[in-house]
Amino acid sequence: MSDDSAPAPLKKFGYPFPKTDVSNPTDPRAVEIDDPQVYYEALAKAEDGFFPIGANGQWHGGIHFGSQTGTNLAQDGGVRCIADGEVIAWRIDGEKYPEVEYETCAAAKYSSGFALLRHRLQLPPSPTPNDTTSGDGTPADPPPPVESGLPGAPAQGIATGAARQNGAVQGASQTQTRSPSPSAASGDEPSLVFYSLYMHLLYWKGYQDDEAKKRPNYWGEPVYLVGEDANDSRTSHPGNPNIPENSVGLNLRDASGTYCGFAPRGTKLRLGAESSNKGYFEVTEVVSGQTTPAEISGATAFKAEMKPIAAEPPTKDGIVVPDAPVAVKAGDLMGYLGEYQRYGDMNPLATACIGRPLAQVDVFTHQDMEDFLAKSRTRDQELDPKQKTLLVVEPGATLALPAEPDLQLAPGESVAPTADSPKSGEWVKVRKGALQIVPKATLSGYSTATRTYGGGQILSMIVGVTDTDRISLETYNALTTEQQQSYSRREVLPAGGTEVWAQRSQVAEQGASSTATSLWSEFPLQTANASGPKAGFLRVRKIRLLEKTAAETDGTRWWEIDVGTADGASRTGWARENGHANVHLCSPWAWPGFEIVKGETSTPAQLYARHVVQQGQATASEEDELSAEGAPVDTGPVFSRLYNIIDQVEGGKTKDGHLSPQELRKALAKPWLAQAISRLIVEHESEWSGPMSKWDEIDRHIPQERREDWTQEKARIQSLQWWNEIEGKHGFLQRGKALHLHPVGFVGNFHRRRNGVTVEMLSMIFAAAPETQLHIVADGVNLNMDDGKLDSEERLTHFFGQVRQEIGPRMAFREDLRYSSDGLFRSRLSYYRGNRERADRDAFNEEAIANNAYSDANRSEGYKLGNTQPGDGWRYRGRGLKQLTGRSNYRAFTVSHERIWGERIDFEAHPDKVNEPIYAVRSGLAFWVEHRLYEYADTGITKTAADNITRVINSSTDSYTQRWAFVQDIWQERIFRDAL
Repeated sequence: MSDDSAPAPLKKFGYPFPKTDVSNPTDPRAVEIDDPQVYYEALAKAEDGFFPIGANGQWHGGIHFGSQTGTNLAQDGGVRCIADGEVIAWRIDGEKYPEVEYETCAAAKYSSGFALLRHRLQLPPSPTPNDTTSGDGTPADPPPPVESGLPGAPAQGIATGAARQNGAVQGASQTQTRSPSPSAASGDEPSLVFYSLYMHLLYWKGYQDDEAKKRPNYWGEPVYLVGEDANDSRTSHPGNPNIPENSVGLNLRDASGTYCGFAPRGTKLRLGAESSNKGYFEVTEVVSGQTTPAEISGATAFKAEMKPIAAEPPTKDGIVVPDAPVAVKAGDLMGYLGEYQRYGDMNPLATACIGRPLAQVDVFTHQDMEDFLAKSRTRDQELDPKQKTLLVVEPGATLALPAEPDLQLAPGESVAPTADSPKSGEWVKVRKGALQIVPKATLSGYSTATRTYGGGQILSMIVGVTDTDRISLETYNALTTEQQQSYSRREVLPAGGTEVWAQRSQVAEQGASSTATSLWSEFPLQTANASGPKAGFLRVRKIRLLEKTAAETDGTRWWEIDVGTADGASRTGWARENGHANVHLCSPWAWPGFEIVKGETSTPAQLYARHVVQQGQATASEEDELSAEGAPVDTGPVFSRLYNIIDQVEGGKTKDGHLSPQELRKALAKPWLAQAISRLIVEHESEWSGPMSKWDEIDRHIPQERREDWTQEKARIQSLQWWNEIEGKHGFLQRGKALHLHPVGFVGNFHRRRNGVTVEMLSMIFAAAPETQLHIVADGVNLNMDDGKLDSEERLTHFFGQVRQEIGPRMAFREDLRYSSDGLFRSRLSYYRGNRERADRDAFNEEAIANNAYSDANRSEGYKLGNTQPGDGWRYRGRGLKQLTGRSNYRAFTVSHERIWGERIDFEAHPDKVNEPIYAVRSGLAFWVEHRLYEYADTGITKTAADNITRVINSSTDSYTQRWAFVQDIWQERIFRDAL
């Protein structure tokens, strides 16, 4: 296998686990993580598996997740892929885990299962002079839709601005988009190939014991079981001569829908593409069981009546290197926590110990990291300022603290925001002045939005006959017209006044207010003579995660941020985006704080000797020898850097030259120390490679009574060294030395929070839909964005372009069948089209229309819906986002819903449940997923892609042009640009 071509550039990063939200203790739930500090706090609880030195003192290129981290992280759902990429090798243990047969205690189980992935990180294109880009380097304007030279459609769709001109759909020829730089056009931007490893994964028996566990997609496609949902027999289908006597199962049909075979219950089939007969999929293989006839060719099967059986790994207890890498996306399941029991976990008197679930995640790359970092940091300098989403506070920066208020609001004075005041932040710019009571008749030009009169006066209170009879505007508006006549005066803040600053929480958004007791004559934060804490360590934070913000009148931003001081204390202060010494903004492409550590030559024997001495385990007779052997470790590049980070002066103590597991845990609990460790990029030989001779050097230090146990431990080490079996395959590294990155530090630098679909986005598509309905759909899509395969802008665009056609601008979940006679006569309902007698008879009778139009008795072969019983048409009328229609499709939704969401609901027996918001949304998503329409969406925003999707949804529709127009409109407006 010589395939060494790099994978496609990744689009998305993700953390290996969500976090557990226990805000409601009775209903803990998994929520996605945006702040890497959540991970550092979880890792601080771990027993071992720290980066880059483990609790045993040995080199450790990854991080562990186990029972302790599980208190913070939702690990039961499995380990997820950290970035888009492809699987190039894996191994899964079979019916049992390997064991270490210790001589002095019970055998220790461990998992040797792993998945190895390859990824490619590519620099964003260098902006051209007229380029505008989003916060993560994606273009602000979309490339024009392809094949869009179509006639304009009626202006009844998504009228959102540039996408509509004079009632016509704006095609590519009318669209002006940015010109990419030559390097962007040619796709030759610098990139970095890196690898992620998911180690110690669950064995095969764990999946067999818990059928509810999802299985990784990289094992292969599922097979389909002809089960209890298949009820075809001689009695129900006498026309199929292939059904044996007393047999029940599934009819097989050819492409025209004619019977061509039969599969009894218990048969397992592998399916291919969907045929032209909707819902029927090509049978590519009879995996097990016996069909009639035994040899079938050109057969299709109705997938909804079969049960999907997740793939079984093709090989167990051995390494699998697929012929072609298997593409995966960030968030895809890699496996579940396996086992890793240590010698110290074992009870000498027991035959086994309790389980110790564990998984390890590594990230590493090869030797072009320096060059890539240099190019990446250069590109950072070229990017648009709005892509600078990280706040960097360097050591030595002095943060600002708010000045003490130097003004007071006098009795009879009030304040109101100025026109140039920032719209958000801790402080608001106001004008201060004495309130006046004037007749309403002297005022004019009142603006309800700003509570301001044409002469610049700002309303404070409504005043009656006496000055003490003052009421608020809200109280005044609640009075009757007759009562309001008693209030003919207004208390106002005159135009002009002194401009000062106030706490935003003390100032009303509209009108004048007198609650601001403390004021500042100038903006409360200043970099000159800053009196806040001085940073002793680098601190990098995403600005969107910083809760307290402030802004000056010119828009210059400030953020409150925590830093670590030189004495190890945590302090907070304010940092300015510019003009603040040792403070600046950058993009993730600057790799702030990341540093490469090379030249480490410490051997396992030296690390072992140092650890034994540091932990006080050396005997008097061996201490000198072990100290001498371990001494070079402390002056090596890795430990030297760790000492600089962790072994700090704290609380009056001095550096002790020790680095214990307890100190590592303590460091991870401090944000600035955890961040510093996580940004080390360490060159070292992988623990999964290398000659065993380096471990044999430890033999002489092992006490005689433990020699056999150590021999067994080395056997475990050797069994976990998979590197040599994979090197050179699919371009994998030829040698074990690599540059290792902390998975959380790396992902945290580039991870971008998914904002989700918003009501505002949907309102641009469904202009007449009630807001409550929009909320329902937005929440439903956001909760199912990954399972529903809506995790890209292209997928969302195609999906909602189709949905817009299906349910209209009012977003109706239930099909509207209120046809007039003429409407039926001209409709595409074949039972009524061109038949005036039927149209006159059933006009405006929704139930009759549904029962007649959707009955299988009135539909041609290939367009039947499974409606065979009286009343089925009305019972299974269109519902949900995709207007789910027909008994067969409700039955199919029952099966797909359980497969995708793990919840068994019989929608065939309870069709009205599809009217419920959550299932209305899922019904549309299930069809999208089951028919793999997202694969067409992935080919791009083209008419071909839109038509392919339309053809699967309704091949005979006359709405191809309109559906494409909706897709174009959504794409031109970039409605979902910020959803992901």
